[in-house]
Amino acid sequence: MPIKINRLKSRPTCKVRFKLDPEDVADAENVCIVGSFNEWDEKRHPMKKNKNGSFTLEIELPNGEEISFRYHVDNERWLNEKEASEYRYCEFACADNSILRL
Repeated sequence: MPIKINRLKSRPTCKVRFKLDPEDVADAENVCIVGSFNEWDEKRHPMKKNKNGSFTLEIELPNGEEISFRYHVDNERWLNEKEASEYRYCEFACADNSILRL
């Protein structure tokens, strides 16, 4: 599950490209990124399903931020990011969230 961060010189933001490989999501039909940056909205950031079965999404986020997030797969299960900076337990979800420092 590679993440690419491209810091923009013209703005205080960065473009973050999230990618889930086919083996990470099996035969998923849809995946959304849900987190602190979108108020945990399960519909706001759907990922694009590619022909090879991977899912990708690029979003612009503020430099210097720390975001908590998870992947929501087929509205049924949750995945964490393998390349997260760390994982932090969330009492509300009773699960770890992925943490990414920008």
